[in-house]
Amino acid sequence: MEFVKFLLNFVEICFGSYLIGYATFLFISLCVGSSVVYKNMKTKNLKDKVNKNIDIPVSILIPAYNEELTVTDTIKSLLDLDYSNYEIIIIDDGSKDNTSKNIINYFGMSKVSKKVEQLLETSKVVDVYETSPSI
Repeated sequence: MEFVKFLLNFVEICFGSYLIGYATFLFISLCVGSSVVYKNMKTKNLKDKVNKNIDIPVSILIPAYNEELTVTDTIKSLLDLDYSNYEIIIIDDGSKDNTSKNIINYFGMSKVSKKVEQLLETSKVVDVYETSPSI
């Protein structure tokens, strides 16, 4: 009888120790996991704030030689980019079709007198056209 009481007390002590140990493990895991998640969210939010406020200017160059059928669709798709600080430069190197006319008419471009600095030896730049920044 006394052995049974001793055995029950031993089982109670072991079971209680197990529950306390397991609860402690869960609590520590919760604290560590929460701190890691908080740190990652804080870092992500900081990166999002920085990336939204700082956009590096980008120039997109599009060579367009005899591309009258596809050039306006190409430009329209580039205008849908999710980026705030870019310019699109279309280079028509003497097309034999209506590539330039299609672009000028579709986007309402106007001829501007702009000095083009030529650092490389190329053919002379004939004309430069621009649209308003709102397009």
